[in-house]
Amino acid sequence: MTPAPADCSARRSSSTTAPPAAWGAARSPAAARGGVLSSSYAGVGPVAHPRSDASLVDDVQHVLTHSPEVGAGDVEVRVEAGEVTLSGSVEDHAARRRIEDLVVAVSGVRVVSNHLRVRRPES
Repeated sequence: MTPAPADCSARRSSSTTAPPAAWGAARSPAAARGGVLSSSYAGVGPVAHPRSDASLVDDVQHVLTHSPEVGAGDVEVRVEAGEVTLSGSVEDHAARRRIEDLVVAVSGVRVVSNHLRVRRPES
């Protein structure tokens, strides 16, 4: 067995040291197989590995808490078998729709039941 050279980087080719963004589409595994590059499967996990309800509650609450577009302080989130139920109240109809859109985008959410109510303006 021969000892490894002191400078192992000398054996690396320039393609392995370049950042992934510099590799380009021609070096991606999909392109090498002749496939079309698409992000349509991003966030889709294996069929046999469903997300737990507790994990979905955490992710939905995280998305709603960190979204600058909506105030979700009065929103309750429940999950059962991947079905999210939203209840509580929001400022307006746009917030109600935006919250539902944010929740639908969470990976693992199957159905959203939006029971949010729009608060009446105080006179």
